Amino acid sequence: MRLTLIAGAPLLLAAMLSLFPARAQAAYLLDAGDVVEIAMYGVADFSRRATVNVDGDVAVPFLGEVRATGLSVAGLRGEIARRLEGEGYFRGPHVTVELVEYRPFYISGDVTRPGAHPFRPGLTVRHALALAGGYNMLRFQAENPLLTAPEIRGRYDSLWIDLVTRQARVIALQAAMEGRDSVDFSPLDSAPLPKATIDKLAQLERTGMELRLASHRRQLAHFRGLAAQAEQEIKSLEELVSKQGESLTMQAAATERALANNARGVTTSNRLEEERRALASLRAQQIDAQARILTARQQLAEHRLAADRIENERQQGLASELSAATAELERARSQVKATAEQLIYAGALRGQMYGSGTGTGPNLTIVRRDGDAEEHLQATEDTPMLPGDVLEVSARLDRIVIAPQDK
Repeated sequence: MRLTLIAGAPLLLAAMLSLFPARAQAAYLLDAGDVVEIAMYGVADFSRRATVNVDGDVAVPFLGEVRATGLSVAGLRGEIARRLEGEGYFRGPHVTVELVEYRPFYISGDVTRPGAHPFRPGLTVRHALALAGGYNMLRFQAENPLLTAPEIRGRYDSLWIDLVTRQARVIALQAAMEGRDSVDFSPLDSAPLPKATIDKLAQLERTGMELRLASHRRQLAHFRGLAAQAEQEIKSLEELVSKQGESLTMQAAATERALANNARGVTTSNRLEEERRALASLRAQQIDAQARILTARQQLAEHRLAADRIENERQQGLASELSAATAELERARSQVKATAEQLIYAGALRGQMYGSGTGTGPNLTIVRRDGDAEEHLQATEDTPMLPGDVLEVSARLDRIVIAPQDK
């Protein structure tokens, strides 16, 4: 077996939704145990993670308990936005709801660690068995490579998915730090995974990068727009002050003439007073315009500083993410290598145990709820799992074929 190790990017739980079968992805509805992240654009204190409780509700700021069971993510988002606006808290709220953690699946029977286990998109029965520690070999008084090999293989495939996802993340972060809008994910093609799976993982990371970049650019555009408005206001005020200066010069001359004429008895005191009031009014207007220029210049400096701060924070965040992603990548490489060695060893034992005849393997049954109904589905190790599924494992002795040892 030739092993090709590549770097990977951190596994994003919600981002791997496309690994579901098309039917499961389209029909996924929230239920107790799912964790969602709720946020509202422009309202930082609104953001929070909420778990769908046993009653099927999630806690939402201002609204309290909101029914989530039976709704899609989009449906919950629409319900929250509708109630926030309908009850008068916000006008036209821009609410986002993301599924960040699926409700667990359950496994019972002849496995090492029965019980609840965290769900990941793309999970199959083989992966579920690996998470549960594999079949319980104690009842057979020996390690059976006919069972451990598929378990290790499932873990090996799962680790490769993790590794490729981490690699995609590192590639995207490096492109973002270098200011590149396009990303070359071709290094992922050397992974021992189906091309369609690799393309999906790359596309998910590309989409995430584009969304983050678009959000960053919107923030920059906002403050740069405010800076441009401040610049235009300063220009207009400076032109106004210039014109006011000309008017002040003319009014000062008119006031001097009125003062001279009043001294000769040609102009009345009332006329002189009017000229003086006009001169004072022009001076007050000019002072006000100059004060507004100072305020606009201060706002311009603040908007430019905010834009620079957003750019600096993004670069610092990217550097921190890249550092963490690189460390996770090295750990993933080590895990893949160790699992590959286990798989080689289990394969060698399995070859020694094959004799005449074949075994049918353990009995695997998935108990799945569909609304109020309950389905019992016969499964293989390649059958996809869904959140909330219960996998029942029965590795009966008469279903295990162990070849006799050579004499």
